[in-house]
Amino acid sequence: MTIDKIIVVCNDDDGSVADICQEESVGISQYKPPKRNLLSEFWHANLWDDNDLIVRITADCPLLESQEIDSVVKSHIEKCADYSYNRCDDTENQEQGEGRDVEVFTGRALKTAYETATNDYDKEHCTPFFRKGDFLVNKTPTPKGIGLSLNTKEDYSKILEIINGYT
Repeated sequence: MTIDKIIVVCNDDDGSVADICQEESVGISQYKPPKRNLLSEFWHANLWDDNDLIVRITADCPLLESQEIDSVVKSHIEKCADYSYNRCDDTENQEQGEGRDVEVFTGRALKTAYETATNDYDKEHCTPFFRKGDFLVNKTPTPKGIGLSLNTKEDYSKILEIINGYT
């Protein structure tokens, strides 16, 4: 699969992320709504049209493999979905696939969600709204493996060990 544009959506108070994005020729959108609203932040990045696919990868998944991204994008295209994801929905097995989250949605679906979502939770977390309502949702298999999400200092240490093991 080909990703032809990368846009970092963030609140970059000190400008450090913007500096890195500029060095790497990566777009950045720093729209800050008055109340935490990631759905609005994505909408205001506003650099796609209705037919574009948006691949959402969160910063707490630093070891996400490109094959997993390609797998979800390919499945999304094959199913002609509005929204595709690979996250585990089962609360008893939340750590399964942790750190390997990929979400794909169309610009048209994003526009619909932005214009119609009213629940604060849906707005704050960007994509839960897609799993409700009239969207064609494609749930791809949850990746297997150890949790690689970066949320704590312990996670950071574990990820550094993994990275250092490959160098």
